[in-house]
Amino acid sequence: MSSHVIAAPEALETASAKLSGVGSAVRSAAAAAAPATVGLVPAAADEVSVAVSNFFSNFAHEFQRLGAQVGLSHERFVSSMSASAAAYASAEAANVAPLQTVLDVINAPTMVLFGRPLIGDGANGEAGTGRAGGDGGFLLGNGGAGGSGAAGQAGGKGGSAGLLGRGGAGGAGGDGVNGGTGGAGGAGGAGGWWAGRGGAGGVGGIGADSAAGVGGAGGAGGAGGVGRAVFWGPGGAGGAGGDGGASLAPALTGEGGFTGGAGGRGGVGGASWGLFGVGGSGGAGGDGGLGGVGATGSASATWGVAGGTGGIGGSGGAAGLGGAGGSAGLFGSGFLGITGHAGVAGIGGAGGAGGTGGQGGAATAGFNAPGAAGGTGSAAVGQAGGAGGIGGTGGSGGTVTTISGLNSPYGVAVNPGGYVYVTNPNGATVSVIDPKTNTVIDNIAVANPTGIAVNPGGNLYVANSNSNSVAVIDPSTNTVTGGIGVGAYPSGVAVNPGGDIYVSNVDGDSVSVINPVTNTYTGSVHVGGAPYGVAVNPGGNVYVTNYGSDTVSVINPATNTVVGSPIGVGDGPYGVAVNPGGNVYVTNSGSGTVSVIDPTSNTVTGTVNVGNSPYGVAVSPGSDYVFVANRLADGTVSVINPTTNNVTATIPVGSAPYGVAVDPVTGAVYVTNFNSGTVSVISA
Repeated sequence: MSSHVIAAPEALETASAKLSGVGSAVRSAAAAAAPATVGLVPAAADEVSVAVSNFFSNFAHEFQRLGAQVGLSHERFVSSMSASAAAYASAEAANVAPLQTVLDVINAPTMVLFGRPLIGDGANGEAGTGRAGGDGGFLLGNGGAGGSGAAGQAGGKGGSAGLLGRGGAGGAGGDGVNGGTGGAGGAGGAGGWWAGRGGAGGVGGIGADSAAGVGGAGGAGGAGGVGRAVFWGPGGAGGAGGDGGASLAPALTGEGGFTGGAGGRGGVGGASWGLFGVGGSGGAGGDGGLGGVGATGSASATWGVAGGTGGIGGSGGAAGLGGAGGSAGLFGSGFLGITGHAGVAGIGGAGGAGGTGGQGGAATAGFNAPGAAGGTGSAAVGQAGGAGGIGGTGGSGGTVTTISGLNSPYGVAVNPGGYVYVTNPNGATVSVIDPKTNTVIDNIAVANPTGIAVNPGGNLYVANSNSNSVAVIDPSTNTVTGGIGVGAYPSGVAVNPGGDIYVSNVDGDSVSVINPVTNTYTGSVHVGGAPYGVAVNPGGNVYVTNYGSDTVSVINPATNTVVGSPIGVGDGPYGVAVNPGGNVYVTNSGSGTVSVIDPTSNTVTGTVNVGNSPYGVAVSPGSDYVFVANRLADGTVSVINPTTNNVTATIPVGSAPYGVAVDPVTGAVYVTNFNSGTVSVISA
């Protein structure tokens, strides 16, 4: 009778190590017990106590001797087991070499003729190369796994099995880079003809996040390998599609974010050809990438204008479709064989967050612009869109700069070159201000100047109230080049688009007309009592405030005659201004209001309460906001929103503000403070 022992060298080595540890523990326990048992002290000096002590001490000595003998035997046993393990390992190594030699001889012909062994597994494709796995042996052997792809490269196909064996798994697709698409997963290898399942398809590579646009699409999952066994050989599962990459790209100002990358489609499950075969499951679709964040709204460079709305968040990438299940056995779907399950669709990418609203223009009370809502996730199974961006930060408080060194400043105008001209009635001068430094750079001698205006060529026209004339100033030399006689006590000055100059004469109840080519008086138009303010709308019509009769007269520039009946407004109308759309704003000094006149019907359509005794008024051509100087106790400027005709801000300035002008390029607002001898500059 014979017996056989199967020994695993690795198991013997492990057992030897554990037994060695047991021996060490026993020796440690014996050594620890020796002091307390071998040297036992008698409880008393009598003979009985001494005899008992000697008895137990002798017993302890015997225990220690036996323990030493057991330890020696244990060490010899462990040593023998370790030596045996080494011997088994050597024998195993010695036996393998001849067997491998025999296999090499058997496989040599088929390797030369077909590139695959007769018996043995196929070689795996190297990682990062996308190479296919080698086919398994014709008789016996599994297919080699396909190598994974390099960046953006498809994975290698799994090797096919021979008669018996599994198909090799497809290699994973390489992940995309710099917003690129992920590589497709490699297809699984076919299973053995007699027995063995198909190899699983490789996973698709992940689409790369993009810093420049749309996120990269995920790679498609590889198809599962075919199960070819006659009776039973399942098809391989399809590989999962790669996830789409997110869009990290900054959108252009105010525009929507870029779309996230689409998820890769799941691989098709491998078919089963066997009578009882089961088709492979389809691979899961990849998830769509995250949509990009919408751009921040544009910042406002104009006083009081809201910043742009933030861009809509980019749509999430489309979800990858699940792979179809592999077909069933030999007799078709649903009979004997079982069709594989379809893969699950990926999840649509989340919509990007809406962009932050743009920075509002400078104001005492900021103007917020809300961010737009995030885009919705893509596909029916997509997630909800990202949250809308936060509202834009409110505009910072308007910066008020004070320019000193003026003498009872009254009227103010800005010429096309940006220089600011201020009339000083008590100083008999016109001061020139450099807007870059906000300092007075020149003073031009003029007799009792009040109102001032600039024509399209840049020349300035200044009303000299006490001398009943208009001075003409050349801006290139800042000198007076002429004087034009007009009516009694001229005050307001305005220029129409053609260059004609209109001057209100307070004591003459008239408006004088000046030809800009010859700089000569060409006639006058009778209006209401004590006309002060004068302004021209884009169509050329001239609006004149009649302080003494609480009305506004409208002059047709073609005939220089009053059109229709005077328009009734508030008490003591003084200043007048027109916005680019033609609406007319009139300050009523006695009512503390501003009347709004529709230029089509020439009727009052609204009244706005402002400060105490409003005088000067101006409109910003960039925003249509209206600025009103409140002359008395307030010492403020009211800001009117032209859409709602409500005061949205009140800005403190100097004492007794009279005139207001707006730089059409920078949006800066200049306010003359009569009692303070200063000019306040409200920056955009």
